[in-house]
Amino acid sequence: MSSYDVWDVVAIGAGPAALTMAIYTTREDIKTLLFEKGVIGGLAATTDWVDNYPGFPEGISGLDLSDKLRQQAERFGTVIELGEVLAIEDKGAYKVLSTTSGDIKTKAILIATGSDYKKIGIPGEKEYYARGVHYCATCDGAFYRDKRLVVVGGGNSAVQEAVFLTKFASHI
Repeated sequence: MSSYDVWDVVAIGAGPAALTMAIYTTREDIKTLLFEKGVIGGLAATTDWVDNYPGFPEGISGLDLSDKLRQQAERFGTVIELGEVLAIEDKGAYKVLSTTSGDIKTKAILIATGSDYKKIGIPGEKEYYARGVHYCATCDGAFYRDKRLVVVGGGNSAVQEAVFLTKFASHI
């Protein structure tokens, strides 16, 4: 692991929020480490196509967007490590993160662990992800213009997604 005795800031996570923070901090010569247990780029990296991100009028794949964010952060000096944070201990002047690759000392911690979609565990859900199975109506609804759709879920979120999809779907 590239290391300093004490990092200025360590982010737990390496999705768009952490990568954006890192672009700003490393440009100011703030020693920045991102620690990620999953995919660099987070949930955005697993998104098939992103049409609603500024600066990409024709859209961009989630993987390409995540890679561009990573490249920009690393260009300024951000270090990204893969592994899992197991514990955090406050030592006063600094914090110690116990990780799967050793202890890391830092002055500040940004918790940017992101989110994940709730899966329902039905057959085909994994295989058809981004090919008919989606978890974000505002992200992917326009791809299903004039199609018959099913919204699975309960409560306010499912109703909001279904109402949004009425702009596109022939039937919900």
